[in-house]
Amino acid sequence: MSFPPIDAYAFLSDTHTTALVGPDGAVEWLCVPDAGGDAVLARLLDRDVGGCFTLSVDRAPTPTRRYLSGTLVLESRWDGPDGSAVGLDCLAGGPGSPQQPVRAGRVLVRRVTAERGTVRVRARLEPRPEYGARPVRWKRVNGAWHADDTLLRFVTNLMVTADDGALVVDGELSTGQSADLLLSYGDTPTAADPAALVERTCRTWRDWASRSAYSGFAADAVRHSALVLRGLSYDETGALLAAATTSLPETLGGVRNWDYRYTWHRDAALLLLALFRLGHAEEGRRYLHFLLDVCAGQDLLAPLVGIRGHTTDERELPHLSGYANSTPVRVGNKAAEQVQFDTYGHILDAALTYQQLTGELTDDQWRLLRRHVDTMADRWREPDHGVWEIRGPGGTTSTPRS
Repeated sequence: MSFPPIDAYAFLSDTHTTALVGPDGAVEWLCVPDAGGDAVLARLLDRDVGGCFTLSVDRAPTPTRRYLSGTLVLESRWDGPDGSAVGLDCLAGGPGSPQQPVRAGRVLVRRVTAERGTVRVRARLEPRPEYGARPVRWKRVNGAWHADDTLLRFVTNLMVTADDGALVVDGELSTGQSADLLLSYGDTPTAADPAALVERTCRTWRDWASRSAYSGFAADAVRHSALVLRGLSYDETGALLAAATTSLPETLGGVRNWDYRYTWHRDAALLLLALFRLGHAEEGRRYLHFLLDVCAGQDLLAPLVGIRGHTTDERELPHLSGYANSTPVRVGNKAAEQVQFDTYGHILDAALTYQQLTGELTDDQWRLLRRHVDTMADRWREPDHGVWEIRGPGGTTSTPRS
């Protein structure tokens, strides 16, 4: 199987984890228990062993797709000779608190409704934990399918057949009937109403997006970009992922394949400015507080940090062939061990932006920032790795972003 273009993938988020949906309707990327965790669906990085959640309508071509306005809910439409159907995909979310406006539902909802005629819906769910390293075994308990040694549970109103490590779903829908497929990775009740989950998710995203009063150039694109930024912001800490994925190559077939599921401090000031200017001050505050908490825990600042405030060792996954055969596939990022003195400037710039916009920096926060200024005053003449993150003589180079 060939790999779809990277820009053909649709992005889903509940602000706790993320998923990518290919143009054929297959979910090819999903990490649990959060966006920085183990990829249980990773066909994005290997067409054979990566794990996937396919969904199709018989005798219908590749669906047309769009996001429902003001949301990260994906709509797909299939039109075939026997009938037509519309699908809605989302990582469910709901209203939270003023400090955390989006609360993750921790369930992937896939809902297909027949709009005309009769359609046959087929799906295959085959998770492979540890980035495709092993299959799962399914067992049925109280109407739900449980994947052993994982957080995954699956429920549907269609017929299911277990096929080794996969669940095969098959059903025929007449006009007005719906197929519901729910894959949860948390404690979402198996009796949750799929239609209500989708409706609440749409309402939650639209309520969040409506806080922005921006109406200038390319307003729709700007507002959707803000949704993507929010989808890449981790709900528990406010940290921002540079990307939802690992090991997508800078050059097809090349070796510059890095894990970007981290916060790079060089993004800090620009992110804060964008969030505040678009009316999302609370997310800006949470991100600044996350950065200052990181500063408080480090004497010498690392250029990047994980969404929970720490990093993991970099390692290669030789059992994966990589996107378009681009190897090695890596998890973790060794650049966290580097010294990049520009990091201090980016964090200070973020703090300045925050103070200019809010005036809310406390005395303790000022003291913390001054401590890092003193560190720079003592060490700025020392050599560092630079913004391009050179790995060493003869080594490869990790660019900040492709």
